Amino acid sequence: MSDSYSKSGFFANAHGLEVRLSDIDYDHSRRDIDLPSQWVNHLRVQSHAMWSSKLFTGELNLAYQNNVREERSEPVSHGYMPKPESSLERRFNKSTYTALLSIRYKYGRHSLQGGLSGECQHNRRDGWGFIIPDFETNSIGGFVMDRYTLRDNLILNAGLRFDYAHTHIRAYQDWFPTPVNGASVYRQRSGEQRRHFTSLTWSAGVNYSVGQWVMKANVGKSFRVPIPKELGADGVNYHIFRYERGNPLLDPEEAYQIDGSASWADGIWEIEVEPYLNYFPNYIYLNPTARYVEGLQLYHYTQARVLRYGMEAQATCHLSDHWQVHVQGEYLYARQKSGEKKGYTLPFSTPWSADAGVKYFFHKGRACYVSLNAHIVGNQNEIVPPEKPTHGYWTLNFSAGKTFRLKGRTSVNVAMHADNLLDRRYYDHTSYYRLIDVPEPGRNVALKVELVF
Repeated sequence: MSDSYSKSGFFANAHGLEVRLSDIDYDHSRRDIDLPSQWVNHLRVQSHAMWSSKLFTGELNLAYQNNVREERSEPVSHGYMPKPESSLERRFNKSTYTALLSIRYKYGRHSLQGGLSGECQHNRRDGWGFIIPDFETNSIGGFVMDRYTLRDNLILNAGLRFDYAHTHIRAYQDWFPTPVNGASVYRQRSGEQRRHFTSLTWSAGVNYSVGQWVMKANVGKSFRVPIPKELGADGVNYHIFRYERGNPLLDPEEAYQIDGSASWADGIWEIEVEPYLNYFPNYIYLNPTARYVEGLQLYHYTQARVLRYGMEAQATCHLSDHWQVHVQGEYLYARQKSGEKKGYTLPFSTPWSADAGVKYFFHKGRACYVSLNAHIVGNQNEIVPPEKPTHGYWTLNFSAGKTFRLKGRTSVNVAMHADNLLDRRYYDHTSYYRLIDVPEPGRNVALKVELVF
């Protein structure tokens, strides 16, 4: 069981407020969390049970989660909305129940696994602002998999899964009237929806090893139900500084993928390459537009055929018992094959990146080390209008750690990380703060102490 609470502030101007017109003393203290702000409390209760015999192994996972979030803002009149009586702009109370039952059975060279999974979500909103309506979702799925050992160095695997999901989105109207064609109406922000989704997905793969090589290949089909936010949102998302509008006509997202990996190791070198290819007949994403609603850029959910492929690669060299060097990189290509943005990539696509570093261990047991790492990111000129390109950058990072052995099994792990040592100013293309010209953090030092007993 875990229970966590946090409180944080918003950027006031991104929240639709003019700080110069507010009576709040924003300069009172650097530790002040004034309006606008939010608090979040997340409760999780989870149970894991397992039983086994010579041939069977069963597992049962049960969980309950309750997430409550309140967004508070200085009450001001906005557009046709009169001044609210309280600072409670939004409140979300979502409960989630999940269950997973799986059974493994070994028969000769076969390792069979089957099971059932289910999830129920219940969300209720409150406050004078709106972005996501009340909703309930229920889903259930069944799966079966087989892992067949053909030889000691050759393993085949395959799986099949069926899913059913039901989403009920409740209607919502503004609590204040808006003039439309000479009449005052309570504008509907979300309509009543009842959607049912079914899908049959599959996968197959092979693992093969020979000498110092290990190779894997997989092919399969995946499926994702559109979430209530994608179907019924209509409001300002203050976390990422944009106006979001859902699409009740979205179909489930499907994808066909091929991925593989090849690794080689000889005790000194470790090299691994992982290419992948995805094709989405109906990829769901937020499409940026040139329109502005309530002072922020409008994004609306849409679908398009998308082809995506890329690769991840890494190499590590153990020069000695004390020295180790490594390099790694990743590249992603995406292209829309249909829709109004046909020929463009996807919004907020990641540029290529690479890391190169060296690590020194003071002892053979590697309980004490220091490392230096350079993180390099390329220019991102592949954009979706009206996105803007982002310049590349590189940062220098340092880390060190040591384990102190105490009595018995007790130990203390101490680790320090210092990121962006040169205090460079740069922008991450995938960061929403880039939209309001806020760069990434400068020099940042963190110390972690962990007691293990």
